[in-house]
Amino acid sequence: MWAWRSTGLSNVSWSGDIVISSRGFDNDIGPPLRMAHRQTRPHADPVPDSSDSALEQAIVDLLARRAPDATICPSEAARAIGGASWRPLMEPARAAARRLVDAGTIEVTQGGQVIDPSTARGPIRLRRRTGEP
Repeated sequence: MWAWRSTGLSNVSWSGDIVISSRGFDNDIGPPLRMAHRQTRPHADPVPDSSDSALEQAIVDLLARRAPDATICPSEAARAIGGASWRPLMEPARAAARRLVDAGTIEVTQGGQVIDPSTARGPIRLRRRTGEP
């Protein structure tokens, strides 16, 4: 979905979180399109509070449909709630997973090892809690 905004550059459009300019390079050498620096969209809607419990429920439901030792990615819950607009729900999905860990419902893994979700960086997986370590 393209949304045109006035940003001081000519012919600038938003595509996700990347600003695209059709001015080309400043010295007019190179392709007609160039990627500008990444920016957050200032007009992005905040995630509603009701999505927090919906994300938690989506994680629990997705895990309930899988084998007891199966894992899911938080993006699966974000996609289940957000549909085509799932990307802004990734951090809220990870936050929902952290709350479920605190409640003792699930575990967060990375590389097959249970980790502390508050310090996790990079891809994580979610699974039902298997018991005390």
